Amino acid sequence: MGLISKISNLSEVRGLMINEEEYSRVQNWLNAYRGDADWQHYTWMDNYGVDHSEKRMTLNMPKTVAHEMASLVFNNKCLINVTPKTDKTKDKTAPEDLDNPAHLFVQQVLEDNYFYHNAQRYIEYMFATGGMVIRGYVRDGKIKIRFATADAFIPISEDANGVTECVIVDTFKKSGAYYTFLEWHLEEDEDYVIKNELYKATNSDGSDIGIKVKLDEVYKGLKDETHYSKSQYTVPTFVYVKPNIANNINLTSPMGIPLIANASDTLKQLDLLYDMLFQENEMGRRRVNIPSSMIKLKLDQQTGEMKRQVDWRDRAYQVYKSDGVENAKPDDITLPLRDDQILSAINGLLNILAGQTGFSSGTFTMAQSGEMKTATEVISENSKTHKSKETHETLIGDALKRVVQMIVELGKNSSSEYEGPTDINVSINFDDSVAKDRNQDLDYYMQATNNQQLMPLTEAIKRFNGITDAEAEDYMQRIKEENADEGTIEDVLGNEEVDDNANTGAIKPKNAK
Repeated sequence: MGLISKISNLSEVRGLMINEEEYSRVQNWLNAYRGDADWQHYTWMDNYGVDHSEKRMTLNMPKTVAHEMASLVFNNKCLINVTPKTDKTKDKTAPEDLDNPAHLFVQQVLEDNYFYHNAQRYIEYMFATGGMVIRGYVRDGKIKIRFATADAFIPISEDANGVTECVIVDTFKKSGAYYTFLEWHLEEDEDYVIKNELYKATNSDGSDIGIKVKLDEVYKGLKDETHYSKSQYTVPTFVYVKPNIANNINLTSPMGIPLIANASDTLKQLDLLYDMLFQENEMGRRRVNIPSSMIKLKLDQQTGEMKRQVDWRDRAYQVYKSDGVENAKPDDITLPLRDDQILSAINGLLNILAGQTGFSSGTFTMAQSGEMKTATEVISENSKTHKSKETHETLIGDALKRVVQMIVELGKNSSSEYEGPTDINVSINFDDSVAKDRNQDLDYYMQATNNQQLMPLTEAIKRFNGITDAEAEDYMQRIKEENADEGTIEDVLGNEEVDDNANTGAIKPKNAK
């Protein structure tokens, strides 16, 4: 706590764009994603006035919601294609177009940095906390890409294109000491500037930022300051990505908000009901009221008194005083379980949560067994899930294009790995197959077209295999050649044809009259 104000005091640049309140919201969203939201903790007082602190059971829907949207939006089948800019515009991208230095270099950098694997994970963090950062730099002559979560990102300034300056914060412990590393991304008239600062806490618990120390105490060979000339770099060396959701909590903030930002009340009620479901089994065990006159007596060896012999570990029996009560007998007071009612209420809230987080109703359900189920199929392009998916892909696609531009400029100007052009076109093709129920789409359109052909075969081949137009045409040609090798029906019949006019089905030669 107090990190924002401390960094503001340390800064030699203009003030930060967020305050402690906004930073605390990010921490709360992160805690909810971790399954440790504030509403899950509560205290209660027993009959003796003793307070007890407990934690409710949780469905952890913030994690489920973020993971589901991330898996729909981005996966390893996403295609990032790079081609040099030319005077001529082409409608189709042929395979030979991708055999260029820019595309090959970008793909190699992405592969070396396990980009697709890491991006999918951090996009989930983005949907859970409101944002993430992709950072590019050069180390030992190699392009490196690393990510940072929303709690490590502090914006400084922005323009129409988004955040232009920021601080990336990293707090860690090494050799028994607590450190805070600040990476300032600043913009000057002619340069993008990165300043690195390392602080060492003076308190033993690391509660303060502490004093500034030399970078080589932890980072060997790291420069205090690096300049990137705007004559060579068209984009900064960082990209801030956020969900495509308007920030209705702070309308002037450049920070994004997570999918669950406006669903905290629903999430709280879901966890209350889920905890109640477990308590129902705990509290709904068999209970029997038995009169005290039916309890066996046992001699207390210390006092010499006769006392009732009760096994207090057996919580099925509740003893009541029956002195003077005639015909006292045991009474079963077990209450019926309410599992069905609770599950019904949970599923009703899950539908509300789906609508609040950009999913279609029915996406999340809980079965009678208590298993959480997720419907990943998007029924049609008009469904809410499909629309949300495409909306988020817009911002993520723009961010990925900037990352690719950053990679080629770093490779060209800050390393010896790349000698190709930096004036490039970038296309991002997200994998839509995970978000469509193809069988239902096919049934619908076949009925609508009276079972007529829906699209050219080459287009079907292209979409099915996720390839380019030219590759699909090549596939089509190969299919034709293979079918030609097998022969046609005329070849099988010896260059003869069926006499359509004859009722006997006799075969006559083509030249017969």
